[in-house]
Amino acid sequence: MNTQKAVYNRLFVEEEKTELNTQKVELAIIDDIVTSAKKVFLQRDKVVDAMKEVSQEAKEGLSFANKALKDIEEFERKAKDLGIDLPKKVISAKTQMTERKKDFENWLNR
Repeated sequence: MNTQKAVYNRLFVEEEKTELNTQKVELAIIDDIVTSAKKVFLQRDKVVDAMKEVSQEAKEGLSFANKALKDIEEFERKAKDLGIDLPKKVISAKTQMTERKKDFENWLNR
């Protein structure tokens, strides 16, 4: 009887250790999930902040591009009134400003 009791006691102790180890693993997984979730939310906040900054920069860039195109159009009218050809630099600048304006508009529409 004494041997049987010792065997039962030994089995019972082994079972508890296994159960505790399982609980520790489950708690560790939960901790990992919480840590990962916090990192995800922090990273999302960084991306949102960066997107706001990019959006503001794109708005400013669009404003500068519109101003440059307005100035170029005014120059074109004056050159036409005077009967002179547009310099290649002005033509090139108009093409570049038109492309940059499209870039800024695309960034703002994302």
